[in-house]
Amino acid sequence: MFFFRGMEDSRTTDRLIAGLIQSAPAWVRVVITARTSRVRKDAIASLADHVAAGLAQAKQHDHEQMRLPF
Repeated sequence: MFFFRGMEDSRTTDRLIAGLIQSAPAWVRVVITARTSRVRKDAIASLADHVAAGLAQAKQHDHEQMRLPF
């Protein structure tokens, strides 16, 4: 389970990751089920890059800004 400073609980992280997967390019979500393992690996790598970038962006928040309840 991923847990970053500033995130209240793992449910927040789960929702963030789910949202990032949903916002991934459509071709990645479709091709991840391809028959060819090379194509699947490329799609998985792209999905991982997308999720990692989103998590990195979530870590960079302004400590002066008030938190909004989720």
